[in-house]
Amino acid sequence: NKSIMYIFYTNSKPQGKNMNFTLLDWGIVVVFITSLGIFAWYTNRYTKSVADFLAANRCAGRYLLTIAQGTAGLAVINVIANFEKFYHAGFAVGWWGQMLAPIGLIMALTGFVSYRYRQTKALTTAQFIEMRYSRKLRVFTGILAWTSGLINYGIFPAVTARFFIFFCGIPQYTTNFMGMELNLTLGIVMAVLLGIALYFTLSGGQIAVMITDFIQGQFMNLTFLIIMGVLLYNYDWSEIIHTLENAPKGKSMINPFDTSKVKDFNFWFFAMIGVLKIYQHKVWGGGTGYNAAAKSAHEAKMAGILSAWRAGVTYLLIMLIPICAYVLLNSSMFPAQADAASQVLDGITHTQTLKQVRVSVVLIQMLPAGVLGLFAA
Repeated sequence: NKSIMYIFYTNSKPQGKNMNFTLLDWGIVVVFITSLGIFAWYTNRYTKSVADFLAANRCAGRYLLTIAQGTAGLAVINVIANFEKFYHAGFAVGWWGQMLAPIGLIMALTGFVSYRYRQTKALTTAQFIEMRYSRKLRVFTGILAWTSGLINYGIFPAVTARFFIFFCGIPQYTTNFMGMELNLTLGIVMAVLLGIALYFTLSGGQIAVMITDFIQGQFMNLTFLIIMGVLLYNYDWSEIIHTLENAPKGKSMINPFDTSKVKDFNFWFFAMIGVLKIYQHKVWGGGTGYNAAAKSAHEAKMAGILSAWRAGVTYLLIMLIPICAYVLLNSSMFPAQADAASQVLDGITHTQTLKQVRVSVVLIQMLPAGVLGLFAA
């Protein structure tokens, strides 16, 4: 074992030296996560049954569900996906996205799935499927969920960890093990992030998850307002529009009807999203506890309606950040910041990784100390 560890450490080498965060930024992150951990630990006293652990004893009102469930759905992976989308296609895809907004609102107004689900008092989606249909369908959907979840967790934690590595500027260490190059930093950051999630979940079940998500949601709203204020103060709106107007014909970042040459985020992409908004409604595994946690079926329905409006506000900031990042790299407004970001981006050879971390790398040059810590938290 000692010889293996000796080889493991002597072969490791760093890929990066400087952190992007100041002590203030790290302090914000540590204090916030510690505070959430204390809240999660405190809620353990209220978890006394299976219903408490899985469905928060069905005690949640519409406003608690609106904030907490919306926060649970806004994972880092979703933020990264939207960063890539808006950086690539600008306001044009925002138009198509808003065209799909009524679908979610209509689904919420009708109470589709959520109303009947809550009426049955089922604790999990799997239980609901067996009650509503059959045990065979429950087994089939369970296998489907397990398989897709396995694939999902082969991708999402790594993408999330890379985001934090590049955003925080954490030095990367790699090592050669049996002919394979392993990224030690990536593995450690993944373990820390998954460990935090497991701690929240196991501390008090759905009660702990819901309360900590609610606190995060309120914190996130305040942070988004601060970031939006910083961006609108530093970036002149006329310069933003002028930069976006210079996009090539067929790849317009403003006109949604001039996007025929946009490969990844064109009409067919959003047609697919529109179908999935209906097909996948209320079946996300991470939302199972929230589906069962409402005080009543009516509260569950009202939470869905309010969430549809709240998501629209969050959507604005997630759209503004990558567009400002595009302006920074493609205009002459901030040459020093653009050069600093380009130096980091030029060192990323993997195309898919570059797409995923581009906006987070540029974001370092866009936000001041303190605000960086708020965003990371």
